[in-house]
Amino acid sequence: MPGSLIADVAMGSLGGALKRKAKLSARLGDVLSQPYLCSATLWSFAQEGRQPAEAPLMPLWIGDAMLTATSAYHEHIDSLVYPQHQTLLRHAIIRPGSGVSST
Repeated sequence: MPGSLIADVAMGSLGGALKRKAKLSARLGDVLSQPYLCSATLWSFAQEGRQPAEAPLMPLWIGDAMLTATSAYHEHIDSLVYPQHQTLLRHAIIRPGSGVSST
């Protein structure tokens, strides 16, 4: 999961200073929470019998969560201290041909 890779690199590069970086910590929280929210949304939809009234809303909810996660990924990577870590994460997470810019 890319979120755990980002967390490991952040802890390795910042160590104890991570707590002092409130914005960085908040972005990391967004990165790690959005996939969980997508999973919970899909699970709830399935458990409630896939209500036809909710079906058209699923792409909107999931799309919004993924957009938030993508934005948080970029903000978190941009705020890392070492440029080498930024480059490493961009290449590890963003697949060629995905339509997402790696810069």
